[in-house]
Amino acid sequence: MFNFVVDNIEFVVKRSYPPNSSYSISKKNTYRLVYILEGSAAFCFENEKMISKKGDILLLAPANDHEVKVIGDENYAFISMSFSAEISHFFSVYQANKPEAEEIFKNAYRLFTMNDEYKQFYVKGYIYPLVCDIIKENNPIVFSKPEIERVIVFINQNYCNKITLDELSEISGYSLTHFKRLFLEHTKTSPKKYINHLRINKAKNLLKSNLFTISEVAVRCGFENIYYFSNAFKKETGLSPKEYMKK
Repeated sequence: MFNFVVDNIEFVVKRSYPPNSSYSISKKNTYRLVYILEGSAAFCFENEKMISKKGDILLLAPANDHEVKVIGDENYAFISMSFSAEISHFFSVYQANKPEAEEIFKNAYRLFTMNDEYKQFYVKGYIYPLVCDIIKENNPIVFSKPEIERVIVFINQNYCNKITLDELSEISGYSLTHFKRLFLEHTKTSPKKYINHLRINKAKNLLKSNLFTISEVAVRCGFENIYYFSNAFKKETGLSPKEYMKK
């Protein structure tokens, strides 16, 4: 029988780290829920690594020391909820991808930073369903192979250029079929979708700056032409590049 009781919420924080930076977590006696707001990072547990990206949620057990290394040239940002609890379920790390949880974490952060005597009660209401959903899904943690991490670093550094799957498989050292399977296993998405998602996020930042035309943004983000860029952008965001700039 599964039992889960939150005793106390230690903190809810929002942090951001620049590219190529790192930080360590050690000697923590609390559980942690971490939501990745932006960027990608490698979580290093002793001799194992896993890669987390925007939309991922991590549930970490107490005393789970690790180092986090930011991957690529994007800032890495997250919201973390630390809490003590009784959980009748042994685990080390769980990982799930729930982009819809972003609003939940932002609300928890906003509520916990308010001077409100009921903030513990409010935030506990967010933690219960998140933890139960993650454990119920029972997604075993999949640690990253160094070869796949090397490919992701390459993609982040060369997204503005043409990138082929044959090129990526060669960098990984695996056959094309084996590489695509491993990449999907470790990132929960295909290489093409990963590249496209990264390029769209880069394009969003350039469009917000109002310093470039839509055609210039397309070229700077590695799209072959403005038509392909516009279709890909609208498919992912629901807006055309022009509509996004106006909004």
